[in-house]
Amino acid sequence: MFRITTLLILTAFSLSGLTQSYKFRKYVEQDGLNNRFVYTIDQDEMGNLMIGTGEGLYRYDGFHFEEISEQQGLSDDFLTCSANSSDGGIWYGHNKGLITKYKNGQCEHFDLSAFTNSRINGILEDDQLSLWILTQNDGILKRQANGEWKQFLKGIEDITLYSFFIDQRQRIWLGTDMGLLKAHINHDDEVKYDFIEEIIETKVACITKCTDGIVVGTEDSGIFRINIKDEKYSIEALSYREADFSSYSVNSLFEDAEKNLWICTNNKGLMQLTGLIDGKYLKMIRYQDNALLKTASENVCPTERETFG
Repeated sequence: MFRITTLLILTAFSLSGLTQSYKFRKYVEQDGLNNRFVYTIDQDEMGNLMIGTGEGLYRYDGFHFEEISEQQGLSDDFLTCSANSSDGGIWYGHNKGLITKYKNGQCEHFDLSAFTNSRINGILEDDQLSLWILTQNDGILKRQANGEWKQFLKGIEDITLYSFFIDQRQRIWLGTDMGLLKAHINHDDEVKYDFIEEIIETKVACITKCTDGIVVGTEDSGIFRINIKDEKYSIEALSYREADFSSYSVNSLFEDAEKNLWICTNNKGLMQLTGLIDGKYLKMIRYQDNALLKTASENVCPTERETFG
């Protein structure tokens, strides 16, 4: 999944009694970030920003960038996705069936080439702390309690997978090149699925956890909120006054601690929806006209402070 060409760190701050404000700072080669193609951003257990690029992992402590590459134990220098681990580490996916676990400054290498040489598009831990891996072309992998890996490919052999989410009822929501699927794995290890009629014939680029469920971003069909608190689920297309989200090529979505929804796109810049009440947002802020946001596909890492570590 293509991400961004310039790293922007977004700092949130507020003045007493006033609306929260944001400022941006851009980081490029001159700052020590030697690759502009950024695919994933996390914070490690020490508070450092961990920035995954097309040519290595960078640790930023608020002052300096430190490069972590294959020479330091990274499985591959191309990082495609990431997920925080329950033990304080960070999982990273790569391009050729490889993953890395980073913790306490050390990299642990996992080679999944026995199952796939495909791009890793998603990593997550479920509520039982099982680790799930989404490959682009070779189905889903699960790391079992004994450390062994199991592959689930039957039923989805011809489907290109871009994003996923596993809810508390072990329903697997799959973002594909054909739309959104609601899936489960049966006793024969086959992936059985149903199409979500409201989200079909479009690429589902991202699925993100949000208040009461998930929010789904598509390439050309809009943005959707899915309430999955109950056994049944409900779907609502996201809307805000005159905004036509079906014209937005969504790259990634993020709901912050204040329930604001950040929308990163490939063609409309960066937006923030605020004031969520009864499933509706009261305000939308556009950032694409800002001098630091000239590139439409740029993404940000919202943080609560300017320095890290």
